[in-house]
Amino acid sequence: MLFLVPGNDGRAQKTFRVRILPLRVGRPIDPLLPAAPHSILLARAVAQLSADSETGALKGKFEFANNNFYSVVWENPDVDLYWLPHNEQLLTQNCFGAGGTANDACAFYQDGMCAVKVAEFSAEESFETAMRTTIERQLVSTQTSQDLACSMNMLLSQAVNGNQRMLANGTAHASSPLRDFGQVDVSDVYYYFSN
Repeated sequence: MLFLVPGNDGRAQKTFRVRILPLRVGRPIDPLLPAAPHSILLARAVAQLSADSETGALKGKFEFANNNFYSVVWENPDVDLYWLPHNEQLLTQNCFGAGGTANDACAFYQDGMCAVKVAEFSAEESFETAMRTTIERQLVSTQTSQDLACSMNMLLSQAVNGNQRMLANGTAHASSPLRDFGQVDVSDVYYYFSN
């Protein structure tokens, strides 16, 4: 619409009425505004687990995606891998510790399921993703003796009971020339471990 309003000198000036439309939830106003990047553990990561030829440590491939229109620097990724045993599934004493109960092996409960930690993948490094790209990084795992006992328990359960539920979650620090995003959560990813 066009409106005529008096100006400072008394003459009419043209002004425009602008209709503002509501934004859809989750859509940025401007694609150049900083949007938090995300990192995702690939569902196929278990299939891509491998042992380091020199140290024997487990390694896993992880995907870091940057959907922004500028580069993002990732630092110190840290992802934990959990086993979600089926109900009534047997846990060995090595997994939950002497004098404890099977519930002691649960690091936390996720959607009512006991989450037993079997590995932690981390790196004290930084790497960059160019704008609108995804890269894969290989991270080396660290396992405590309890993590190792629980992962062996999970492998035995897989051989006897079939596919085992797994969960991965964690964080990585992300920053760009426009914004420091801080710790970005790795999306919780559920998948099945099978051979």
